[in-house]
Amino acid sequence: MVTQENILYSRSAAFRILQARLAKWGKLACILKLFRMPNGVFNAVYSIRFGDRLFVWACFLSLKVFKVHFAERRKEEGQKMIVTPWKKEEGFYSVLGSKGNVYHVATTGSHLICNCEDYKNQQQFLKGRRCCKHGYGVLFHLGFNSLQDYIDSGGDPSLQF
Repeated sequence: MVTQENILYSRSAAFRILQARLAKWGKLACILKLFRMPNGVFNAVYSIRFGDRLFVWACFLSLKVFKVHFAERRKEEGQKMIVTPWKKEEGFYSVLGSKGNVYHVATTGSHLICNCEDYKNQQQFLKGRRCCKHGYGVLFHLGFNSLQDYIDSGGDPSLQF
């Protein structure tokens, strides 16, 4: 179940973050424990394999690292989406999801709206801007590189700098 805490800060997110950071040193085996410190930073206790030996280490992960990972992962997945504009409705798109489901994305000058669970969870738990992978797929289809570029242009790709 998605909660206020685990939508951004999860063991699986910590695993992906550390896996990318530690690839040159060894193979990350698992995140044994992830807990939030009183100052808001997360402590990740993990095991890493060097050859045939397994070691347990710990490190701190900032809230910003998790937030950047959250957006970057959706951007990466959005690049793989197949986007089809609706013929009779401007600003509406059908997006073929990674598991074969079709999602509907509507664009406005300031944000995107999608009918997927991820977007609904972001609406419920996150403040500020939100964008799921289907939304990023539409942004890339329209020629934008980020949600901020879209917002800055008012949704008009010809106004990009």
